Amino acid sequence: MSLWREEMMMQDLERDSAAGKRNAGYPGLRGEPVAPAVPSIPRVATFEIVPDGAIEGRTDEPHPEMPTPQHQPAQQQQQQQQQWQPENAKVGLWIVDTRKWYPSVTTSKQLETHAARALKLIPPSTKPKILRYYHPRDAKMALASALLKQYAVARLHGIPWSRTRGNIRSDGLHKPTYVDPETGEQPVEFNVSHQAGVVVMVAVAGYRAPPEADLGLGGGRTGGGLPDVEVGVDVVCTSESRERDRAALRKVEGWAKHVDTFADVMAPGEVEFLKRRLPEELEQRKGMSVTAKDDLKLRYFYAFWALREAYVKMTGEALGAPWLAELEFRGVRPSQPMEVWEVKPGEDDDEAEGEEGIAPYEVVHDMEIWFKGERLRDVNMSLRSVGQDYMIATAVRTPSNREAAMRWRLGPYVELTLENILDFAEASG
Repeated sequence: MSLWREEMMMQDLERDSAAGKRNAGYPGLRGEPVAPAVPSIPRVATFEIVPDGAIEGRTDEPHPEMPTPQHQPAQQQQQQQQQWQPENAKVGLWIVDTRKWYPSVTTSKQLETHAARALKLIPPSTKPKILRYYHPRDAKMALASALLKQYAVARLHGIPWSRTRGNIRSDGLHKPTYVDPETGEQPVEFNVSHQAGVVVMVAVAGYRAPPEADLGLGGGRTGGGLPDVEVGVDVVCTSESRERDRAALRKVEGWAKHVDTFADVMAPGEVEFLKRRLPEELEQRKGMSVTAKDDLKLRYFYAFWALREAYVKMTGEALGAPWLAELEFRGVRPSQPMEVWEVKPGEDDDEAEGEEGIAPYEVVHDMEIWFKGERLRDVNMSLRSVGQDYMIATAVRTPSNREAAMRWRLGPYVELTLENILDFAEASG
């Protein structure tokens, strides 16, 4: 989310952009999506198993620690084993550029006519909230967020679009979640973020923790209350307020004051790195202009912000959580800007080598996460660039079975156009 625009957004839609909370178990996906295929729709990205750094396909081997009670029929055991395999998870990683939407619109109210086709696909109660935005850019991002939630549920859960309308609502923590009206289950975990015209989503379906998480370890949805999957995402734009940021940094104590403004929601070690160690390191770089150094400082700041926000949203908390100062990211470096906007679906990040071994875009995985003085090793996070100005932080955790999420590969994100979404929705029924 934008650091400043977030305060301008209406509270109800701001809550609506966070992760769906988990309250009940689900038996896994019931097959592939039932919607008719639409050729223009990009593929759904999936988690892939990455043993020893090599990308492998899916396997039919059961989870190594999964119990198989002898009294169950073999077919039932096999079905349950497939549900518990981490490689059976489906994930959608989508990005939408709303800057290209309805270019002739100058007021949010005009969307009622220009975006009539899209507004017809969302719940009637959501439409007036979108049209109340003062700036059309905010209204378009809110519209994309609403459409993406329904898209993710219909696509990953394999149900008609019509079954998603009215069934995505806030839970007890005011977070959006989809509840299947027939089963009462919550089969898709999702999270949305938006800034500067870009909306991103991560959604997961098809994974359930092994039964020992429920029975023996106190976890799982039906046992100790731990969710099967938690996801969080945040997108930041380093250029949205660039001129204002540069002007602020030129003042006396400008950079230190900028960092101090957000110190209350950061760890002391992060503040110390940004205020002292980073400037000291940049002073050693000869031939680098003051403006270039300021821009790099800001890119570091946005990297920390995106990672922290993605983690906090994954937990279902907010930036007012009492433990924020005890959450610390170490070894953070911003992902390198990309020369172009597009990321080819399915491209292998680790092999996208350019001149002199510098990747045209970089995906950072090697940051460390510390909480209350202990390093966390159960959260899979990445920070990736899209274009020169955007960075996306993604966080995934499987609390009841820690190793599962750590074996999943996050990315790349797949770009959806407005026509992609509308065609899919209308074709699915």
